[in-house]
Amino acid sequence: PGKGRLDPNYLLEEQFASSPWHRGLHKWICSHAADAPLFHVDIHGKVSEKLHVDLGVQPLISEWPREHAFVDCLTTHLTKGINKALLDHSVLSLKGKQISVDEDPRLHGYWGPDTVTTISHQSVMLGVPAVQFEMPPRVRERLVGSPPFLADFAKALAGAYREVVTGWRRGPGQAGVRR
Repeated sequence: PGKGRLDPNYLLEEQFASSPWHRGLHKWICSHAADAPLFHVDIHGKVSEKLHVDLGVQPLISEWPREHAFVDCLTTHLTKGINKALLDHSVLSLKGKQISVDEDPRLHGYWGPDTVTTISHQSVMLGVPAVQFEMPPRVRERLVGSPPFLADFAKALAGAYREVVTGWRRGPGQAGVRR
C-alpha cells in the first residue's frame, strides 16, 4: 500500500481502529448479529508452491483452543469438498499432477501472538469462524474459466457452512472477542 495506507492482511492490534478494513469487519459482524451464523472465507493467490490449495485454519486453532472439534470438522468438510471438486474437474498443475488441499500449510493465516494479524485472524478474534485459502495459478485460472468447477468449489464452501458452521455455537464465556 501507499504511504499512510494500512495493509489489512498485516495489521497490528493497535492499528485496528485506524483501518477501514477492520472497521468494515466490525460493521459486517454487527449488521448480521441476529442473522444466520457468519463464516469468513479469505481467498489469496500464491505462486510459490503449485500442487496444493493451502487451507489455513491456524487462527482458529490458536485463538479458540476449546473448539478443536469444530475446527477439525470444518477442516475435514472443506478438504473433502474441495478435493472432490479439484478431482472431478481434473485441475492439474502445469506438469500434469493433480492439485489437492494441504490442511497443514506454511501459509495458514496466523503470524503468531503479539504481532501482525491477517484478515482471517482478525475475524476469528471477533468471534467469526474464518479460513484462509492460498491458491496456485492453475486453480485460480480454472475458477475464472470453468463455471462448473466454480460451482462445485462454491458448493464445497456452502456445504461446510451448512453442515458445520450453522450447527455450531460457542459456549458461554468462550466468545474470545477482542476489540
